[in-house]
This record gives sequence, structure tokens and C-alpha cells, in this order.
Amino acid sequence: MIINVLVVLIALTSLNSATCFTANINEKRVFYRHGSRLREEMEMASVQDDETEANEVLEKSSPSVEEPKSFGEILRDITRNLAELSLKDYKWRSNLFKEMSADRLLESSLARMRGDSPSYVRPMDADDLGPLGIAEESAVTWLSRVIEEEGKRAEMMVEADGAWVRPMDVESGGPLGEIESMVVGFFDRIRASEKLRTDMGILRPKDLDESQRGPLGDAEYRLYQALKELATSETERMEQSVQRGGEVVRPMEIPGPLGEVEAAVMAVIDAERKRKEESASGDSFVRPKDALIKGPLGEAEQETIRAFRRLNEEERERLRGILKKLEENRPMELNRNSILGFLEAVVVGIIRAPKMIASVWDRAAELLRSEIITLENQEEKSSDTVKRIKTPVKLNIPPLEDDVGEFE
Repeated sequence: MIINVLVVLIALTSLNSATCFTANINEKRVFYRHGSRLREEMEMASVQDDETEANEVLEKSSPSVEEPKSFGEILRDITRNLAELSLKDYKWRSNLFKEMSADRLLESSLARMRGDSPSYVRPMDADDLGPLGIAEESAVTWLSRVIEEEGKRAEMMVEADGAWVRPMDVESGGPLGEIESMVVGFFDRIRASEKLRTDMGILRPKDLDESQRGPLGDAEYRLYQALKELATSETERMEQSVQRGGEVVRPMEIPGPLGEVEAAVMAVIDAERKRKEESASGDSFVRPKDALIKGPLGEAEQETIRAFRRLNEEERERLRGILKKLEENRPMELNRNSILGFLEAVVVGIIRAPKMIASVWDRAAELLRSEIITLENQEEKSSDTVKRIKTPVKLNIPPLEDDVGEFE
């Protein structure tokens, strides 16, 4: 009995120990499984962290990529930059013109205060404008208006962030705006008249009403009238020739375009024929302007010579003004240390060097040709000079009248 009880206790003890061993083994397996999973998760997290850091480093090292601009945006930026440069150029030119005008007015005022005529270089600054002065003044006025217009247009383009502004869209239009308006109006009139002609089914542009005709219709109408007048005059000339029994009738005998042309040509021929006879009767050649009967060539020559004389006088006066201005504003006298002053001094020195050498040579030759004067000869010459000085001088003074009157 006791043996059975001991066997049962031993069996229970072994079973309990086996159960505890199995539980420990299972716990270890679970622990190992959880540990490996944790290690894998930690490794995955470290890998993700490394990839994130690498991406951040790449993003920091690589430049930011912007979206490419369209062609319109690029063109707009270029237009805005050009408009800004044009605006700066306009301000610089405007200030330069104002300074030049102020300096010119100041010089003219000072010269008139001195009672002298102001010196000038440009033909338009003369008191009495000639052909070149009038032409330059017109050109400068036109260019000034263009510069002002372009400055306002550039300012409008900058304010519009590079949007294109046409010259005719400027508020106070200038020469370019007027030209563009004329061209646009010309083509608009052509388009409107041609559209109207197409809608009305009219074949020729000149057949439209005068108020509806465009440039093409006006040109065709003028050409048609000229040809009609020419045909009428030629028909009348043929009728006159038939009425005269086949005699040739010259175009100048019938009013018309050909008659006017022939009359002008015959006037030149008659004047030249008479000038030739006058030259043959005289001893010298007679120019068209010197003939007794001046034809078209004589009038043209006379006008040309008058224009050249006026131009010659204008240029001579301008040359005197330039020389006077150079004398008044020589760089060598104003600032000798400047580049222009130094260059002028060097050039003047080079030019004057031969003259100085020649004067030194003449002085040395004069000294070589002089005689040696001894001390005795010098004393004799000095005594003769003293004697001449001591010789009394007689003065013939007429007597004054008793009454000389009051001094006025």
C-alpha cells in the first residue's frame, strides 16, 4: 500500500516537472519569436530613417526644380526688361538734352551781356537760320517728340508688367503714333471699302459712291479720269487734223496732258536755242541764268546758286563761331591736368618746337655776328651820348589868345 502511494507521488512529481519544463520551453519560444519580430521592426525602422535622411540630404543638395515657363511668359519677361532699359535710356537722354539747352541759354545770355554775339557749333543755334539750321531744327524737334513718345510707351509697358503697347495707344501721341494711325487707317479704309464693294456686288472700286470709296477706288478714279482726258484730247486732235485736210496738229495746240508736257519741253528748247544764239553773237559762253530770256533751266540754276550762296554764308559764320568757341574753351587753359588739356599741350609744344628752335638759331647767329666793344670805345660812345643829351632843345610854342572862352 505504502509502495503504491510512493509510486503515485513520484508520478505526480515527474508530471509536474515535465509540465513546468514544457511551459518554460513555450515561454522561451514566445519570447524568442517576439524578440525577432522586434528586431525586424527595429531594422525596418532604421532602414526607413536612413532612406528619409538620404532623401532630405538629396533634396538639400540638389537645386529646387521650378516649372518651365511658357513661351508667352518668356516673351513677356523679355519685353518688360527691354522696356525698363528703354525707360532708363529715355531719362538719361532727357536729362542730357535739358542740360545742353540750359548751358546754351546761359552762354547766349552771358555773351549778350558782354555785348558780343554768342558762339555756336550747331547750325540750329545761329541767330539767322540757314538751310542746314532749318533742317537740323526740324530733325531735332522730330527726334525729341519721338523720344518723349517712346519714354511714355516704355513707362506704360513697365506698369503693364511687360504687356505690349502700340505707339498709337499712347495718350499724347507722337510722330510714330501718327504714322501708325495713318497706316492702320489706310488699311482699314481699304478693308471697309472692299467689304462694302463685295456685299453690293460692284466689280470696280471706282464705281462706289465718292463717300464710300477707299484708297484703291480713289486711285483708280484718278487714273481713269487722266486716261479719259488723254483720250478726249487725242480724239479732238485727230478730228482737227482731219478738218485741216490731213495737216498734223501738235498736242500742245489741244488742251490735254500731252499738250502740257510738250509745252514744257518746247519752253526749254526755245530758251536753249536763244541762249545758243546769244553765246554765238558774243565772245563768251552765256550761262542759263545769265541769258536775256531765262527758261526753266535758267530759273533752276538761279535758285540753286542762291541756295548754295546762302549755305556758304551760313557755314562761314558757323566756322567763325566754332573758332571762337575753341578759343574760349581750350582744354589746355581750362584744365591742363585733364586728358584733353595734356594732349593739347603736347601737340602745341610739338608744333611750336620748330619755331622756337628757329628763333634760338637766329639769336645765336646774331650774337656770333656782333662786334667786340672795348672799354675805351664804350666810354667814347657814352660821352657822345651825354653831349647829345645836354644840347638844348628849342620849342616853338605859339602864344595863347587873351580870351580862350569857357571850358565846356
